[in-house]
Amino acid sequence: YVVIDAPSKSDLFKMSHLFDYDRKFASSASGYIFYDYHRPQDIPKELHHTYDYVVIDAPSVRDDVLALYARAARLLLCDTQ
Repeated sequence: YVVIDAPSKSDLFKMSHLFDYDRKFASSASGYIFYDYHRPQDIPKELHHTYDYVVIDAPSVRDDVLALYARAARLLLCDTQ
């Protein structure tokens, strides 16, 4: 997971989300969103193409895992055209 070192009232903190499979973060992380990297298509549609950047910490560097994370990133990132 990623820790953002920003004051809790800052705009960056308020606009950040943590996508993670481990539900233990649901109670402690502001902006927690359940995420199973095997199912990027399950990312809520209202979040598609709404992020300027994503930080990914994949559990493995296997091609199949990275391909799923790349798919998720394409869903989340704003269109640049």
